[in-house]
Amino acid sequence: MTINARISAIREILETKKIDALIIPSSDPHQSEYLSDHWKSREWVSGFTGSAGTALITQNHAGLWTDSRYFLQAEQELSSSEFILHKIENRLSPGFDHWVCENLAEGSTVAIDGWTISKAQEKRIRKKLNKAKINLITHPDVIELVWNDRPALPISKAFIHNSSYSGNSAKEKIASIRKYLFVNNAKHIIISDLAELAWVLNIRGNDVEFNPVISAYLIISSDKIYLFIDEFKVLEILKYINDLDITIRPYDAIKNEVKLLSGKVIIDENICNAALYDLLPLNSVVNKPSFITEQKSIKNKVELENFRIAMVKDGIALAKAFYWLDQNIDHGVSEYHFGEKLAEYRAQENNYFGESFPAIVGFNGNGAIIHYRPNKESSSTISKKGILLCDSGAQFFEGTTDITRTFAFGSPTKEQKKAYTLVLKGHIGLAMAKFPKGTKGVQLDILARQPLWSENMNYGHGTGHGVGHFLNVHEGPQGFDAGNSARGKNILKAGMVTSNEPGFYKVGDFGIRIENLVITIPSDHEDFLQFETITLYPIQTKAIDLAMLSVKEIMWLNDYHALVWKKLSPLLDEEIKNWLKPQCSPI
Repeated sequence: MTINARISAIREILETKKIDALIIPSSDPHQSEYLSDHWKSREWVSGFTGSAGTALITQNHAGLWTDSRYFLQAEQELSSSEFILHKIENRLSPGFDHWVCENLAEGSTVAIDGWTISKAQEKRIRKKLNKAKINLITHPDVIELVWNDRPALPISKAFIHNSSYSGNSAKEKIASIRKYLFVNNAKHIIISDLAELAWVLNIRGNDVEFNPVISAYLIISSDKIYLFIDEFKVLEILKYINDLDITIRPYDAIKNEVKLLSGKVIIDENICNAALYDLLPLNSVVNKPSFITEQKSIKNKVELENFRIAMVKDGIALAKAFYWLDQNIDHGVSEYHFGEKLAEYRAQENNYFGESFPAIVGFNGNGAIIHYRPNKESSSTISKKGILLCDSGAQFFEGTTDITRTFAFGSPTKEQKKAYTLVLKGHIGLAMAKFPKGTKGVQLDILARQPLWSENMNYGHGTGHGVGHFLNVHEGPQGFDAGNSARGKNILKAGMVTSNEPGFYKVGDFGIRIENLVITIPSDHEDFLQFETITLYPIQTKAIDLAMLSVKEIMWLNDYHALVWKKLSPLLDEEIKNWLKPQCSPI
């Protein structure tokens, strides 16, 4: 079926069921960022492959709402269908709910699958639609009725993530959660977020591309634990599960089990899907921000040391990959081919599990597409004249990596050097920050943006996100962000791992981003914190306008490159080492 044929099929269902509009979000029952193929409903309906966006279909309109990271990508991918792109320029821009209120008549009915939206989101949408006297229903799953060849649910096997990597055992984490229940006078906690479940039980899986998680639900009670998962997925670790005194129930059994819970149930409505939330007994819910989200974000000493090991492996792989590019660029290397090479060299490192997200390899104008993913058939060829933006990462048992480097081939223009240097100044400004305990990410975001702002320049994405430990590359609760984002409002705490990634993008011409991961660590004063940069790969100096850097900024860059050389050079062969050395030399 073409995209337009899918739209027509959905419209027939809507007419039959007397539904005036269908909302199709970008999520699954666990509010995941990356989805298994079974849950890629919005992508199937619209053809838009970005990770964030909402589709809406009425009898006379098909719209796709997404943010500035995906404008160029969405325009390209929607161009062959009747879908119209609605740009969310910033957090004050009207969304699909505003469009519904403006364009549908009073008494209209809007549907959304309650399993693919959080209860908090459902409440916000319902409140807005109610003001316009428009009804919201969270059933049926219209997509299921028209997606005839829908992929099956994922079937990967769970495996144990050893405490030599995780530090704390699953028994210790469960005991901590039960103490939390006792303090809050509650009997149960429902864990539906796949990364949280994986972290609590120290298990991993491969149900979702790029995220080493397993599809399941977990209920921890004061006296029992239920894991809702298809049993064949845990047969190989059944002894481990039994030793934790966990009872296995089928994945879908959660629907009936939650109805039977007695006593107070702690749940985070920002994570729990609306359909599951609505099955809970009345007056049983204690709605609280996830205790586990914050616990997971604060890495212990073992996790942090493993993160540092992962960064060395990543740096070695990158040195090999970029050396290969340098030697083969004259032979016509495509963006897609180089993305494959990055994964190939990472896979040579011990305990490699996979990529942590689809590699972004954008040459010249493609680099300005913030979440660009090169296509095998149509990706551009990298040449010795232009700007290459490369954002990639890996999943190692020791930790998750995420790094962006921008390379100028040939002679960068004055404009490009200025933009590159301003981005670098912002990156260094954030990396060198020292700040009092209790500081939020939004308070530090300006350090990365100020050099660009001073020249009337900016970028439309967050400056940084939390990173999981051999888990999701994007995790909460913390981050660096301007405006009113939830991540930006959270306090930075010692042990958190966060990305530092300012950028600048000139549509159709080039993109620049420089990204390292940093650990929040204690400073030399007990009331202050600072950052330790742990990513290990040189930042290209060719495009720097040295006159724009301060002495402190030059010292930081030289110290960083000295660290990269110290950590990587003993592990590289002579040929690559000799090639890398000038890139780590002082400027």
